[in-house]
Amino acid sequence: MNVETTLQADYVHPFSKAIKMETGAKAIVRKIESDFSYNVFDQLSGLYLTDFTRSDVLNYEQDVLAGYLSFNIALGKNYGMVIGSRYEHTTIDGNFNTNETTFNFDYDNLLPSIIFSRKLNQFSNLRVSFSQRIQRPSLRFINPYIPLEDPRDITVGNPQLLPETTNAYELGYNTFVKGVVFNASLFLRHTNDVIENYLEIDDLGTSITTYQNIGTNYTYGLDFFSSVNLKDKLNIRGGLNVANYYTEATINGTRLSNNGLQYRGNFNISYAFPKNLRVEVSGFYNSPRYSLQGYRASHTRYSIGIRKDFANKKASLGFVVDQPFRKYLKFPNRLEGPTFFQESSYTIAQRSFGLSFNYRFGQLDFTGARRERRSKINNSDLKDGGDNSF
Repeated sequence: MNVETTLQADYVHPFSKAIKMETGAKAIVRKIESDFSYNVFDQLSGLYLTDFTRSDVLNYEQDVLAGYLSFNIALGKNYGMVIGSRYEHTTIDGNFNTNETTFNFDYDNLLPSIIFSRKLNQFSNLRVSFSQRIQRPSLRFINPYIPLEDPRDITVGNPQLLPETTNAYELGYNTFVKGVVFNASLFLRHTNDVIENYLEIDDLGTSITTYQNIGTNYTYGLDFFSSVNLKDKLNIRGGLNVANYYTEATINGTRLSNNGLQYRGNFNISYAFPKNLRVEVSGFYNSPRYSLQGYRASHTRYSIGIRKDFANKKASLGFVVDQPFRKYLKFPNRLEGPTFFQESSYTIAQRSFGLSFNYRFGQLDFTGARRERRSKINNSDLKDGGDNSF
């Protein structure tokens, strides 16, 4: 069971045309009940009996109370600044139903941010920013269940993880000229208490992977995105992120470090043929992702889709295929420590086919109604959860 409840209130007050204040408060209550059970077949009774030494229920609650204050300030016609801060108080409480282990702790974070922008012309802008972000561990990092598919290779969560905090610096530029959108930014991110998996080998040769606040890392690089629209027939979109990753930590008195170049790219090409036929090709590539002890495999994916509109564009028939030229994807991984070296690889089937049919009745347009109902709440403070917007 995983239940998240959010209460949020926001207030905007314009002091003048040049100064606007935004403030608000937010409460997030997350309750997780992780029920893990291990059953063993008993030949005498012919029943599966619960092994209570490997079974339990974790009751985990995370409460976040937050408030923010920011000012949007216009500095003449071409300059602007947004300055603000967010305060958060987090309380963690956990216990097991049958195990006597309990834990509870709390922590506070003050997260400042500042954005300075310069309007270069009607279509171009330059922006410099600093922000501090927080990423709390999500369920997959804290779940204490021990899967036993392979008793020689075990992964287990850590419910007492602290959040990781990041200082992010960015210099960005964007422009729009004759159907061409261009965005580029240079960034530097320094993260403390990094949440990462960490592998150790016990005396019996079993590899045990858990999650720890491992140390610090530095990531700096370039983020780029562009799109081109030609006469509403050809649309090309693509992005590239290139970054150097460096991480270091001291574990059990031993200093460890790792670094490498990481990059990812994506593209989407769409072309409208005569007779309401559109063809679209898209794909992305992720280079290997580095961690303190090694790297995780790269990942590639691509798809081809065809859509035909008919009945005055009220109806459409579409067909899409993922991974048309490769049925399986292989993921090699490599980890290394002072006393071990491990290489592993797994393969999954990726090729798939899809067929869709859509029909639009009348001229009703619910877009506006959906926009009005759309929630402004964005809980992206969990690791793997996005940009941490408040």
